[in-house]
Amino acid sequence: MNSRVIALVGPRGAGKSTVGPRVAARLSLHYRDADLEIETCVGMGVSELLRQRGEAEFRRIEDEVSSRLLDQSGVVVALGGGGVLCPGVFARLGAGRVFCVFLHAPVATLVARLAEEPRPPLTGLPLAEEVAALLAQRLPRY
Repeated sequence: MNSRVIALVGPRGAGKSTVGPRVAARLSLHYRDADLEIETCVGMGVSELLRQRGEAEFRRIEDEVSSRLLDQSGVVVALGGGGVLCPGVFARLGAGRVFCVFLHAPVATLVARLAEEPRPPLTGLPLAEEVAALLAQRLPRY
């Protein structure tokens, strides 16, 4: 059994969910998308979860689900953009067992991608300002 664990991290719209299956196929690993796993776990979409239960509860669930994914073997895991903010996830990323890959794109590219495939807003800021603010906040963790 392949013991590799590869985590794809980066801002929303960086391409983690697009690149992940390709990397997994190329390396003969399983692919897991943290957001899809969360949706399966709670029985609702991420947008609905954020709207109904708030960001704090979403992050708690994200930490639990994503940590469980990172504890597996033979996987490529596309983490949510804010997954690095979760204590359990961040600890696993820094423990040396997980090979972490940072995917990034210019803010203008991220904004264009998010405009095409909207995600739930996390701040009250306009999209371009939100992307820049979240990137600035999370960059040290990526």
